[in-house]
Amino acid sequence: MKPSIFAGVRRLTRYALFAAAMATFPAHADYPERSINLIVPFPAGGSVDMLARLFASHVAPPFKDKVVVINRPGASGVVGESAMARAEPDGYTIMFQGAPAAINAEIYKAPLYKAADLQPVGMIMTAPFVVVTYPESEIKTLSDVKAVAAATQNGLTTAEAGISTRLAAEMYRLITGDKLYMVSYNGGPAAASSLLRHETQLYFSDLTSIAPYIISGQFRPLAVTSAARVKDHPTIPTTAEAGVPEFAPETWFGVFTRTGTPPEIVQALNQAVSGFLENPAVIQKIEQTGGTVRPMSVAEFEDYYGRQRQLWRDVIRRANIPLR
Repeated sequence: MKPSIFAGVRRLTRYALFAAAMATFPAHADYPERSINLIVPFPAGGSVDMLARLFASHVAPPFKDKVVVINRPGASGVVGESAMARAEPDGYTIMFQGAPAAINAEIYKAPLYKAADLQPVGMIMTAPFVVVTYPESEIKTLSDVKAVAAATQNGLTTAEAGISTRLAAEMYRLITGDKLYMVSYNGGPAAASSLLRHETQLYFSDLTSIAPYIISGQFRPLAVTSAARVKDHPTIPTTAEAGVPEFAPETWFGVFTRTGTPPEIVQALNQAVSGFLENPAVIQKIEQTGGTVRPMSVAEFEDYYGRQRQLWRDVIRRANIPLR
């Protein structure tokens, strides 16, 4: 009789705990009851948009078939971020955004929104930056950059495709002292084309954006900023192997919602993200882009977001980049 009594007590205890938890948040027990708008602050077809649509199609119930992707491009993500910051704090508007969210929070004199209005929910993935040149370049390795740059009057021409690539190049310059001359282009494709035409000599970009150029042989990769070599690009040395271990920025993508959203809804969204990242098809898709699945708790992502903002704030200050 004793085992059955103990088993019954355990069951009653579990039921009591469950009932207490449900009673704590009765208003949100059925979340989500309607469609969730997922803001992508970039045009359709890009890497963030691809991840968002992958999430919408692979997330498990009760979120499946309730996530609607809405593209709100403009101002390097600021338009979409501002829309997220103005949304109701009810969990029915979320945003997929990456490293620009940490940079935009620091680069504007009078930002259209406060970084404190964005509530980190969960990390999706990280990916390294990669330094590339064109195949015919005299720059064969990352260590060649210093010598070639020193022999050039104005420094090596470096393509810039927005603030993320600019800051990555500035970070490298601050660490190494190498002379780099930044040339601004309107977006990643234009910057990549400048390298293909030999108008520029270097390009600092996230690996996910230019992996196809590397695979096709159009770009010569010099180093990736990850701690270890990338699984699908094992021949590319790391910056540590190339002699510049301090240069280790990364790009990342995560989910945000509006600050003030009830904690239990934020946790429900975090669990949805974590479940999404356990799907083998999702893992394979992310790894094919050169990324690494990196789930985090809400607290871990909050801490990571804060450290990323501090990192880029320091680069902006040290490089004397004027605020916009």
